[in-house]
Amino acid sequence: MKKLPFIALHLALGMAVVGASCSTKDAETSADNNKSAETVVADTTDSIGFAPSTNIRYIDEEELLSEYNLAKDFKEASIRAMSKLEAAQQTRANDLQQLQSQIENKMRNNSYTSEAQYNADVASFQKKQQDAQSYLANLQRNTELEMQQQQAQLMDSIESYIKIYNQSKCYDAILLKSAGLYFNPALDITKDIIEGLNARYNKK
Repeated sequence: MKKLPFIALHLALGMAVVGASCSTKDAETSADNNKSAETVVADTTDSIGFAPSTNIRYIDEEELLSEYNLAKDFKEASIRAMSKLEAAQQTRANDLQQLQSQIENKMRNNSYTSEAQYNADVASFQKKQQDAQSYLANLQRNTELEMQQQQAQLMDSIESYIKIYNQSKCYDAILLKSAGLYFNPALDITKDIIEGLNARYNKK
């Protein structure tokens, strides 16, 4: 019986989580809020004095998944689902092993009075083996589907909140930390995102 590999709840949001687009009015409103951030970006200019004009922030996806309550709940649910599947596999393997041992003991003790009786036990064993395989395959499919649905829900929750979050911030892009080799720590908005996500999730 094939064992279901653990499906991690991992973000696959892409290189750029958000490509921000704000109206002129929104941009003017948030101009004062972005001055300090632009100063931080300007401080990272290279030796020829090039100052990047893109106003970006980044999110540490590992920290996000470890602190977002919905992600933690889904992780616990996936562990329970895996435990249920493994327990079902073990139970049916034990049942089949016990039935096989009974048949072998009857053969050793010459308990079968006819070939038809032996064939009936073998047929019963094969039927239970097929039923077990069918049940476990169905349980595994359902477990995989449930995990995929949870992952899709998690990604949708994060993406939708970031879009709402960025309506007032007007960042040009919000990236995942894994998308780059280096980010100025001052550009990290992970804690803000986690706080907002958890506040929204707890309200539900």
